[in-house]
Formats: sequence, C-alpha cells, structure tokens
Amino acid sequence: MIGVISDIHSNIHALEAVLGRLTQVDQIICLGDVVGYGAHPNECVERVKALKIPCVLGNHDAACIGLLSLGWFNPHAAHAVRWAVEEELAKDSLEYLRSLPTSRRMESFYFVPGSPRRSI
Repeated sequence: MIGVISDIHSNIHALEAVLGRLTQVDQIICLGDVVGYGAHPNECVERVKALKIPCVLGNHDAACIGLLSLGWFNPHAAHAVRWAVEEELAKDSLEYLRSLPTSRRMESFYFVPGSPRRSI
C-alpha cells in the first residue's frame, strides 16, 4: 500500500502528525511542496530525506530554486518563498530541492504535483 503526502509547506508539526498515522503503508511518496508557508523548511526537508521518501518538485519548491516566477503566487505565498530563500533555507536543503524530479514513476503509477500535461 502506498501513502501519498503533499503540500507540507514547511509545517513540521503537521508532517510529523501525518507520518504518525501512516503506519500501515509499505511506501510513502510526496507530491511536492515540501517547503512553503510554514516556519520549518529545513526540518521538513531533513525529515523527508531521512525517511528516504521519494518526492517530486512542487511549485513552491520550484520557486525557491528559481525555476518558477513569483508572479504565479499570491502576495503571501511570494513573501513566504522570498523569506525561505533569503533568510532560512540551508544550502543542503536547496540542493535537495534542486535534485527533485518533476514526475516519478513507481510500479504502475505516475506521480506529478499537478497535471501530467503541465507539472511545473
């Protein structure tokens, strides 16, 4: 059984709560947006990495590494991205985000953070 998580948005407390409930799954996959609005982007990246959760690049992740213009974001989301990049995200976290693919195939599943026609 596969557990699917997404839109963590730097909320380590919510991530831990969800992970605590996914005890019956064989595999977890993340559909992106590990970082975003919340105050703990590095902690969320580290937790996903430590658990070796396969992940795809979400739009907030892409904005943090310069692949997506902030013009696509509402003012609050754009501010959160700027804060994360300028004040918070560690070099290792940025490198991890840069390593994420925009899609992932596992077994007979195709995972993307939006639409297969336009993922990022």
